[in-house]
Order: sequence, then structure tokens, then C-alpha cells
Amino acid sequence: MKHLLLLLAMSLFSSAAFTQNTPSKDTAKSTNKVTTKAETKKVQKYNPETCAFPKDDDALKKLLTPEQYAVTKKNGTERPFENTYWNNHHAGIYVDVISKEPLFSSKDKFESESGWPSFTKPIDKSTVVEKKDIAHGMERIEIRSKRADSHLGHVFNDGP
Repeated sequence: MKHLLLLLAMSLFSSAAFTQNTPSKDTAKSTNKVTTKAETKKVQKYNPETCAFPKDDDALKKLLTPEQYAVTKKNGTERPFENTYWNNHHAGIYVDVISKEPLFSSKDKFESESGWPSFTKPIDKSTVVEKKDIAHGMERIEIRSKRADSHLGHVFNDGP
């Protein structure tokens, strides 16, 4: 079965915020944002038609940490076993760090022992796109978020 190794291009929201979006300046400091029940009451439902996010590089560099920018826009990879979500076991929804679009559920996360968070599938296949990646002398399938074009990781065929 296929699985996805995902990168720092995500934030985590609690299960109560399943389809909700909360703009936060905390994102620039840490992607490990879990909404509380009180915060959940304040957030609005995620609507891709009205959810705006910066699209130019200068604005994105102000919104993201240098590592988040390198991963999402320069196809970088953070270090295995040292990234925010590789060993995270909180229930919730992983969202694009730029667009806040819900991408993956913790229900579909599994232990790949790779040092990166791994999922068996996205919440909705229409939120991600697959692209052929021939970098580093190998052919792989890269996963990107559809709306923000964030680099999310790669597909591997050795999942559960």
C-alpha cells in the first residue's frame, strides 16, 4: 500500500477544528498549533473560496520560518527525527501551513519509522496534486497542496 511522508508544510489543529481555519501569527513561530475548545468557538469554517493567503515570496517569507519557507517553496526537507510532527500522537487535522487547507487526518497517520510524519491518504484527494520528481538521481512522486502549491513530501509504496 502507498503511504506519504510529509514535511513541515503543515500545522496541526485539534479534531474539534476538523474543517475550520484559524489565522494565527503563532504559525510564524511554531507549526505545532493545536486549537483549544475555547479557540474553536472563535474560528470560522474553512472556505477555500474566501480563504486568502499571501502568494508572493516576500509576504510568505514574513509569514513562515526560514525552514518552513525552504520546505514549502524550495522543495526542502527537514531533518528526520528532529521535525515537529514525526513523533506527534495528538488527534487532529494536519493543514497546509500557508493556505490552512485541511489535508491529512491523524486517523490516517502511521509509524513509518522514517523520522517524518506518514499518512496513508489525504482527507480529500482533490486537495493535493501528484507531480513527477526526478531530483537527486531518482524518480519519485512528489505531493503538493493544490491551493498553495506547498511541497508536502513524497509517495512511497512500502506503507501498511
